[in-house]
Amino acid sequence: MITSRIGSKVESSCSNGSCRVTSRIGSKVESSCSNGSCRANLLRVREAAGLCLTEATHPAGLRVPPHAHEKTHFCLLLQGVYEEIWGRDIFVRKPGTLALTAGGAVHSNRIHSSGIRFFSIEMTQPRLDRANGHLKYFQGLQFDNGSLPWLAMRLYREFRCEDDVAPLAIEGLVLELLAGLARQSPESEHGAAWLKKVQDFVRDRFQHTISLVEVAEFAGVHPVSLARAFRRMHHCTVGDYVRKLRVEFACQKLTGSRASLVDIALSAGFSEQSHFSRSFKRLTGLTPSQYRSSRQG
Repeated sequence: MITSRIGSKVESSCSNGSCRVTSRIGSKVESSCSNGSCRANLLRVREAAGLCLTEATHPAGLRVPPHAHEKTHFCLLLQGVYEEIWGRDIFVRKPGTLALTAGGAVHSNRIHSSGIRFFSIEMTQPRLDRANGHLKYFQGLQFDNGSLPWLAMRLYREFRCEDDVAPLAIEGLVLELLAGLARQSPESEHGAAWLKKVQDFVRDRFQHTISLVEVAEFAGVHPVSLARAFRRMHHCTVGDYVRKLRVEFACQKLTGSRASLVDIALSAGFSEQSHFSRSFKRLTGLTPSQYRSSRQG
């Protein structure tokens, strides 16, 4: 079933009433924010396959105070730029960015000078259950490229389509979107595969300066998605893992060569000997000199 209204009074219950709107096109619409603070200009709303699909705008310069949405939803940015603030983390959303926000997660927004137009896909609990819990690793995150934003754009095109096949196409695309997210979870085979590639990437480059953004771009995921999944699998941050690899390399050099501590520090990837010594003692309990003496005695 699809309910769609454009340019006339709209009342949409969106499953349990969490995104109820009564509006004419271009007027203010209250979304499902828990404190009622997120108001948008409604352009189009549809209900299909247990989903609430909405196209709306926010005006330039708008600042939305901390709020939460009742339902987990995707948001595909169609035009403009805005910032989404989650505690100390600030995410810049650009056209084509797909974001996933958990129901009840508190965040705020700052709309840039041109205003924004966006497409929202609000999920009912039965839809979320089909992801088998994998979405918990990605809530509050964004996808700037890859197959997921592309699927969301296809879903938007079907949302705009008025023929009788659109409901079927929308349902199929949503399932593809959920499957794509589930495959990126560290608990899936695909998730384990990309994390293994990340591990190999870091092991090949630990002697050089690498950033989390660089590693995330290689893996094709958002840096925060990478950080959370990596910690879950390896029980440490990517930075901690790099330090561990550097210290392991230094241990081999300390016992297998007569190279100076400065040379070993630089070849391992440390910028200076003092940093090398602190990291080495933190992980081994010994200074580099003590470690070398203990292995040579």
